[in-house]
Amino acid sequence: MPVRSLAAELNAIQRQDAGQKIGFLLLMNHQRRMLNIHVENIDLLSCELIEPFFDADFLTLAYRIPVEQGIGHDFFNRWLSQFAPVILSTAWQCYPGHLPGPLPLPTHAQSQWKMWGQRLKRVQERVLLRRTFSLICGHQKASPLHSRLRLSLAWIACWLMRGRGSTALTQAMAVAELAQQADASVRRSDA
Repeated sequence: MPVRSLAAELNAIQRQDAGQKIGFLLLMNHQRRMLNIHVENIDLLSCELIEPFFDADFLTLAYRIPVEQGIGHDFFNRWLSQFAPVILSTAWQCYPGHLPGPLPLPTHAQSQWKMWGQRLKRVQERVLLRRTFSLICGHQKASPLHSRLRLSLAWIACWLMRGRGSTALTQAMAVAELAQQADASVRRSDA
């Protein structure tokens, strides 16, 4: 079923270039959702992103460019040379494996991807600890697969190690949520 719906969505995209079809599909279904984490957590992160490359007019123009020219930021780098020289006097961060910007990052600069990823990870860890604590204390129905003692020990280890070891808690919460969904489904079918 997922393969059929993916194929139908690809066929519905009106583009000659198969690469552009895939790019457009990714834009609408993946990259758009990547921004959701920022939009949905704007109150937690206290940072609003300005995304000029998600402007509708810009995207319309960008999808007229052959895919080959956009690989590794080739077109982007050539396009920037058309602007005032001050544009090329600013260092910017590049994805690994892409063409470098005009200037290297200053040695004291920290990658925005790393910095925001670390901050978001800390926020997510705090949320995970709160949710797991609720499960341990019985405020949320636990799965029969859970041992409150083991879950408590994993919670303490995660708290003491500042988030390391959160995999066990994440898995426990996933099982708890699945158990809740199954329980709700059984109750609906019984009604």
